Amino acid sequence: MHGLKHALVCSSGTVAILHMFEALDLRPGDQVLCPVYTFFATASPLLQYGAVPVFCDSLDDGNLDPAEILTRSTARTKAVIVTHMWGLPCRMQEIVDNARKVGIKVLEDCSHAHGAMVNGKLVGSWGDMAAWSLQAKKNVMGGQAGVMATNSTDYYSRAVLHGHFNKRAKDDVPADHALRKFWLTGLGLNLRAHPLAIALANQQTNLLPTHDHNRQTYASYMATRLSAIPFLKMPAVHNKQHDKHAWYAFVMQFDAANAPPGLTRDVFVRKLVDEHGLSEVDIPRSTGLLNELPLFTHSHEAIPRFGSQPWAQVQPTTQFPRADAFFKAAIKLPVWATKADEHIVKHYVDKILLVAREFAKPADGPKDGNTRSSERVVARL
Repeated sequence: MHGLKHALVCSSGTVAILHMFEALDLRPGDQVLCPVYTFFATASPLLQYGAVPVFCDSLDDGNLDPAEILTRSTARTKAVIVTHMWGLPCRMQEIVDNARKVGIKVLEDCSHAHGAMVNGKLVGSWGDMAAWSLQAKKNVMGGQAGVMATNSTDYYSRAVLHGHFNKRAKDDVPADHALRKFWLTGLGLNLRAHPLAIALANQQTNLLPTHDHNRQTYASYMATRLSAIPFLKMPAVHNKQHDKHAWYAFVMQFDAANAPPGLTRDVFVRKLVDEHGLSEVDIPRSTGLLNELPLFTHSHEAIPRFGSQPWAQVQPTTQFPRADAFFKAAIKLPVWATKADEHIVKHYVDKILLVAREFAKPADGPKDGNTRSSERVVARL
């Protein structure tokens, strides 16, 4: 599907990312540019090598800003890893171009983005290596598994030896590879996927075109109807003609400047969940700014074998204004995948519009400019 020469199934998406870092032969003190706004496993495997995640700000859409590659790279930088957040593809041409300018590799975390495209080209096929999660909630799921893929036989061989041994390593690692002599034992680890996970993922891959079509339909419906709410900004695709969102999730932005007086993101979501039973509406707090997590601010305590922290100081959140703003405004909905889910989609949209209408409805009393504006909002909803 992606046209890559090599792919390796493994036990999780985190391990797939670990395989990529292993293939790079990272050493203590090496740097990798990472999005500050992502799930922690995009960057945390770096710490097993004593490598340094250098966090980068986002664009307004939550994905890594390609310009950060030019401003944050140093002589110690080996690669940049990007995450296609919530299924929205990153601006891969700019990312690849900027990485080439500074001489570093490009790694893609495609865990949210099965089937997403940039300029008609699938994500995962732009960089030097790519990783996918096949965890139970992903668009292609195997319960718990992952995939690492690349065109590089050297990177693939290192990944195979990292997680496999004996027959697989003997068959797949070329006879002239520097690590070929370790084929019997590999590098001493077993990071293989469970056969049942592989069977599930194969079945789910066959369903991906149908599920993807349904997600595209539901996401379009949700965006069209919910865009009537002035205090919610809809997720957007940078280039609708040539890019495709995978719709792992439908992440809106709460626009406080256009919200009724006193309405906050937390109040709005609490109303939807507690009073209207929309349990799938979520403020995604576990996916946030990595620079604030103890694993990264105190990694020398969590993984002490590399000694003291190899960077001078923690990167403050003030370095990441757009990522911080996106994180603090995010409201997440699932994007359902089957025809049988259509009534659920409509129920959620109807309830969200109802609650927005309730908050926009002006209280009884004298009318001023704000009151008349609220009445116009109610009329639109």
